[in-house]
Amino acid sequence: MNAKQAFEKLGYTQVREDDDYIIYEKEIDGGDGKKVVDFCSQLENFRVSFESGMDTPSIDMGLFKAISVQLAELGWAQ
Repeated sequence: MNAKQAFEKLGYTQVREDDDYIIYEKEIDGGDGKKVVDFCSQLENFRVSFESGMDTPSIDMGLFKAISVQLAELGWAQ
């Protein structure tokens, strides 16, 4: 399973993929917010964030595995 498939299995949608960013989003709070995972090629980093009233994003094992697959595909984790 590739990274896009792993994220889709968790309910995320890929909203951007270009030379600079890969971004996945998932609606939360009944559509009032979203959880965002973005990978920045220039900085070789990623972040998980909430666009809602929630304070701290959490990463369960499913999301951790999807992030790990994406990092491997980008060549950032060997």
